[in-house]
Amino acid sequence: MRDEDKPFICYRNGKWAIRIQPRNAAGWKAMALWLLALVPAVAMFATTMESKPSESTKMVALLLYVLFMILWAVAGLRWMLARSEIVDVEALMAIKRRQDAARRGRPPKEEG
Repeated sequence: MRDEDKPFICYRNGKWAIRIQPRNAAGWKAMALWLLALVPAVAMFATTMESKPSESTKMVALLLYVLFMILWAVAGLRWMLARSEIVDVEALMAIKRRQDAARRGRPPKEEG
């Protein structure tokens, strides 16, 4: 998939700081569908909790819900990252700093 065709854009600022956002209509549609997949799990959990279950059933339901949410979030991040154009903000800022230093007539600072 060419970068222009990817539905998401990921801004990476360091190793762990990322921001993923939809790039076009396909990205917004994919994100909406991903969020809709969450509705049945939330509805099941809410229904279970409203039915006044026993303490053990509450704990099992809560554990399953939390595990599902973690898996859902990790899978969504991986799926969106695989379909994202990656923009390395640190690299862009380093280029900008070098250009600014050159424009002012100063030698650029060493990165590292």
